[in-house]
Amino acid sequence: VMTGSTGRSPTGSPPATRDRKRPEGQNPSDFPDDWPSEFLDFTRRACVLLTDQTRPQVILLGRLSLYGDRAVRLHDTIVATAAVWTDPQIRRTKLAPLGEGAKEDVLGWVEESLASPGLMEVGDGIKARLLAGAARDVQELLPALNRRSETLRLRAERDLTERGSRESTEIVSILESQKERVSKRIAEIDKPEPKGTQVALPFAGMVEERQYRADRKHLAARLGQIDAQKLTEPERITRSYNVISHRLEPIGLVYLWPVSS
Repeated sequence: VMTGSTGRSPTGSPPATRDRKRPEGQNPSDFPDDWPSEFLDFTRRACVLLTDQTRPQVILLGRLSLYGDRAVRLHDTIVATAAVWTDPQIRRTKLAPLGEGAKEDVLGWVEESLASPGLMEVGDGIKARLLAGAARDVQELLPALNRRSETLRLRAERDLTERGSRESTEIVSILESQKERVSKRIAEIDKPEPKGTQVALPFAGMVEERQYRADRKHLAARLGQIDAQKLTEPERITRSYNVISHRLEPIGLVYLWPVSS
């Protein structure tokens, strides 16, 4: 494994500037301007695993986050794109991203390799060979990662909108049920004759009378609150699921290197 670190501290903050030493041969212009600078250091962000498969593979991973009002995180998902890897020195065309089905197979092979300690022991020569072309691999896989991220973003926004619509409808039903129960309790208190276990006036004493009057005042106020909430809560809930911004944050590269090579 080239690295066991994500390049971030336990608190999630970027590593100190003095830790960001760019591997030799990597140019800052090789990377998008809005990617975190710590991602440029592939000795921290890339790893290689051995695999029983016959062809080397490369996987580019990112994290898609969607944010709502006041930067509330509404959704997180891992985005991946994969390709059969060829050495940049003999590569005549760009890496060709695999389809979703084939990509899932590759991710499954990653899980298998991680479950086998012997498949995580990779020679330094292989690591150096893969790291030398990491910048180009990212460049060639990034468009596919962005496309997949956009697909997942639109899907997530649709699901969030549907959830907001559903919950805004449900809250009206909940408030209606509350109003019905409160109104029923007020009617019990207002009855002039005792009935069942709940009695109205006359009261046995002043303490009980004050308590009943306080209860009725509170319940009447609650009825007013419910009517107001029926007007405001559906809109507030719908708005709480509106996506204001999103971000695709790079996680790193994973290489699968055939044991037979």
